[in-house]
Amino acid sequence: MKSFTNFALALLFLLAIPTVSKAQTNIPFTNSSFEEWSNGSGYSAAYGMLPIYSSFTYPSNWNYPSFPLDYPISFMGATLDINTNLPLLKVSKESSNVPDGSFALKMQSFKLSDIISSTAYSLFQSFLDDELTDMVIPTFMSTGEINLEQLLTLITSISANMEDPTQLLESLSEIDMNEFITGGIPLNGQVPGRLTGQYKYISATSGDNGAVLLLGTKYNNTTHRREVVGGGFSMDLTDNADYTSFEVVYNSLNDLLPSGTVSDPDTMVIILCSSANVDNRQQGSALYVDNLQLWTSDGNSIPLLEEDKMLCYPNPANGQCQLQFQQKPLSIKLYSIDGKLLQQTTPLTENITLDLPYKGIFILQCETDQGSFSKKIVNQ
Repeated sequence: MKSFTNFALALLFLLAIPTVSKAQTNIPFTNSSFEEWSNGSGYSAAYGMLPIYSSFTYPSNWNYPSFPLDYPISFMGATLDINTNLPLLKVSKESSNVPDGSFALKMQSFKLSDIISSTAYSLFQSFLDDELTDMVIPTFMSTGEINLEQLLTLITSISANMEDPTQLLESLSEIDMNEFITGGIPLNGQVPGRLTGQYKYISATSGDNGAVLLLGTKYNNTTHRREVVGGGFSMDLTDNADYTSFEVVYNSLNDLLPSGTVSDPDTMVIILCSSANVDNRQQGSALYVDNLQLWTSDGNSIPLLEEDKMLCYPNPANGQCQLQFQQKPLSIKLYSIDGKLLQQTTPLTENITLDLPYKGIFILQCETDQGSFSKKIVNQ
């Protein structure tokens, strides 16, 4: 379970190189405003005398991961073989002050004791390790079906490349999406540009945050694999008691892997996460989402700036580097390798001294009047 959560959160960083795109056409997808809801069945054993988990509701056409429960337990003098897939979600249909339609989605982070009946949980505790029972689990909702078992097998193949963004992206581009996500939003030849929506966020205490991830995929007729060809993310869904707008820009892997030609996606997967703060996930933190809209790119994106638009030296650096722009940038942001925003500033001049907080690899994101670009900086 922990590997699944960390892998999903690591993906939020992978495609963080933004371009500036115009968007014109809305790409409709089913239940984007969470107006339609379905019922999930509960599960009981011993002819209904031992409820394992209760029936639940969830937004129609959205998917969630599950955890296999396959344990023999003793109950009323008999041994019962429990064999079911536990739905890993805690969601509800919200109707108060929603920004669009009648309902919004509320997603909460939880522990297993929140979703398994108290009697069954006491019987299962001897089979579950402490790390699992103590873990705060984010609710994930996606437009594609997440296969937890297959997803866990992929973390080993990419974990060795976490310190090198290029290698990490290349590893991701080699992943067969059919191994851990099936389905998604068919694009029918349309090129995605951005996802917009409205959210509010309430940490259980303070300092937690939600996230949105886009994954563009394409079926490769030569390799017969579904591959990642682009994406985007936002981890900026922080505490806000009122609904506010957000935007996630879609980017092609061509922006980071210029040596190869990456096709436009034929399918889009949207993943919502109730707690993206790895160090501070909180039981009960709630992400509210409504009015999602997926937009096309018009094909006339503002191009990335060339390398000579900014000088960065020395790189590799030793605690500090100098940035020299041809014109004053609108903003610069420094991210860690795992996607955490470390610094953000609005420069007053074209020449900037950048202090690097520790040794490692960083991503510098710059925005100017001419467009946006990102650069890798190594601090030795």
